[in-house]
Amino acid sequence: MAALDVPAAAALDVLDRLVDRSLAIAEMNGDGVRYRLLDSVRAYGRERSEAAEVASGAHAEWFGEAAARAAEGLRGGEQARHLAFVRAERADIDAALAWAKANDPTLALRMVNGFGWAWIFLGAGADAARRSRDALSAAGPGAPAADRIDALLFAAWFEASGGDLDRAFADVRAARDIAPLPRTLLFLAFLHSQQGRPAAALEALAEFLGGSGTGREATSGAPHEVPPGEHREVASGARRGATSGETRAEADAGRWEEGAGRLLEGWARTGLGDTAAARAACDEALRILTPLGDAWALSHAEALLGGLAQAEHRYADAVVHLTRAADAAHRLGFAAAEALHLANLGRAQQQNGAPLAALDTLDRSAATAETVGELRGAAFARTRRARVLRQLGRFDECRAELATARGFYEVAGGGDGDLLSAHLAASLDDDRHGLEHVLAAARDAGDHEVELLSLDALARLYDAAGDHGTASELRAAADALLPLAGHQVSREDREDRQDREGPSRANERAQPG
Repeated sequence: MAALDVPAAAALDVLDRLVDRSLAIAEMNGDGVRYRLLDSVRAYGRERSEAAEVASGAHAEWFGEAAARAAEGLRGGEQARHLAFVRAERADIDAALAWAKANDPTLALRMVNGFGWAWIFLGAGADAARRSRDALSAAGPGAPAADRIDALLFAAWFEASGGDLDRAFADVRAARDIAPLPRTLLFLAFLHSQQGRPAAALEALAEFLGGSGTGREATSGAPHEVPPGEHREVASGARRGATSGETRAEADAGRWEEGAGRLLEGWARTGLGDTAAARAACDEALRILTPLGDAWALSHAEALLGGLAQAEHRYADAVVHLTRAADAAHRLGFAAAEALHLANLGRAQQQNGAPLAALDTLDRSAATAETVGELRGAAFARTRRARVLRQLGRFDECRAELATARGFYEVAGGGDGDLLSAHLAASLDDDRHGLEHVLAAARDAGDHEVELLSLDALARLYDAAGDHGTASELRAAADALLPLAGHQVSREDREDRQDREGPSRANERAQPG
């Protein structure tokens, strides 16, 4: 109102009169009252070009300030309030961004960065990645280095969630070309988690967590060093409080990033079967994140406890933890996180001897992921669902699920579950050459679970062909992997090894769907 020369003391009176005359609507929410012009009034205002331009600029500035507040509060106790705001104001945020990209590109860049974590928590994907890149392109190379780095890192996270993993890695590389800040390694570790490559994630995390801090300072010798003061990052906030000249928000951001790193470390160490180190990482993550009050991060910590229980073959405990994580994510509106937790819950239910419950849970996971465009998550859930269907002997349904999952993985550069889906498809069709290709890829990726399962399947095929010597060698190689993959593979998972299928079932599996 001030931008239109309405005195502050008179603003509320003006708004009340607009509501009385049915030209505006007053909406009550937890933060107070929001006033909205009727569409017809808004359209009339836009026709008055000079006044509309002033109002649009003020509108964009106001949302720029809201984005700055969101950036400070989204990863703490005010998370729910900021997320509710972003959900409710979606149309206005889009309008403010459109004006800012055309008239004040640096403001647009700061807006997409300020709301970045909100969009991550709400499950945004490739569309949000394009939004970040568009704002970055409009701002150009003259924009502050800090803002360009953040836009690229957010674009990478969005793209990894539902788009092209190769493009996501390119975004992180571009951010590191501006300045290889240690925090870029946190995003790199996340991308490796989306590939299902725990060893690669740990490599990035070792440098991130073991360095001088969480990476908000420019690295010495960076090819394009960030000017001092422009993007000062917090040294390890979990190990100390705010330093001189550092705001509370900056210190909290540093603590959050280390906590997130510990969560990723826990996931990676669980995937590699090092449950003692995984538990230590999870405990440290909870110690850091609990005081911050970030419900999204804490739901992932609960899920990590479920993953630990799975790795220790405590499947009933895993179901309890993962149910809590999925329920919390659903209650808080974190659809992408809910889909992930449901996918892991479905697997735990299968391991706990409840395959029908697992099918239902995995179907919910895929549907939830698809509602927010998280197609990689949907493919992951469908791959796990195919695994259950195969166990139940429902081979046509298994093939249908695998066809959907394989179709996504092939166009999106793979992802977690890609090799398992390829293994299941080849095993289902007794495709020896396909299994040999999957085996080589699993060895290259360090995926011991798929390596073991593919060796079992090849042994079965060589036995069927009468080459019992080769089959015996393959089975021995599979058994030798148990110390590395035993936390992921149960006796029941090794259907090919157990040779539980009679001739009729084997013939049924080999029939095209």
